[in-house]
Amino acid sequence: MNDAEVDSHTLPSFLRLRVAESPAAIAFWQEADHTGWDPITWKEFELRVARLRDALHAAGLRKGERLALIAPVSLEWELVHHAALAMGAVVVGIDAHDLPTRIAILAEQADVAGFVTSDARTLASVLPQRLARVRFVLDLGSGEEIPAGVRGFNWAEFNALANSATSQPARPTADDLATIISRRARPVTREESPIAIGRFAWPSTRSATCSALSINEAACFAGCPCRISSSAWSISLGCERARRRTCWAIHAGY
Repeated sequence: MNDAEVDSHTLPSFLRLRVAESPAAIAFWQEADHTGWDPITWKEFELRVARLRDALHAAGLRKGERLALIAPVSLEWELVHHAALAMGAVVVGIDAHDLPTRIAILAEQADVAGFVTSDARTLASVLPQRLARVRFVLDLGSGEEIPAGVRGFNWAEFNALANSATSQPARPTADDLATIISRRARPVTREESPIAIGRFAWPSTRSATCSALSINEAACFAGCPCRISSSAWSISLGCERARRRTCWAIHAGY
């Protein structure tokens, strides 16, 4: 890794730095069928992110376009989030338990170009005109029917798209838009919250508006692994700072 990459102060560049420093260190513990925990190293995580990044590009998503991520915290959630940022897409985090009507409003406000969801029924109220323009819908495992006329994929099918990628997307810069977050504490308006890619949002409560926090203040890149459960809202991190659990990403709860 060169100094320019490190100095770009983007989440993807910090991941590359983390992998370069300790590729065999454990990044995540994934719940294994409720019987225990499987370790995932930083290098393995990076390889999965790179493959998914190429799959997103092969599916038609482009830098600056908005990807709606509608799912509880899981390893797949983390991979999609990181892969989207790595290709310069803008992540639109939406509560997987929100009403379909509200999800449809947010999709219009954010001009969503692709959906990743843990339950395709969350798209029930999305306008047909929106669905006609989206690049794809990725179902993380619900098995529910994808809306008619939309390219739909399951997890294995989508990752396989990386094999057909003929080019790689350009890396994002620190000035690129990274995330749009709904301000849930107030009525839905067009005042979505853009955050530069060198920063991430920290919601102080599940219903409060989000504030920006410098990535240099994050704790998990110091080497603390995250422990992710398949259950919604169930995540425990290997480190704390200032009495608040912190990590490099936005862990739902908007």
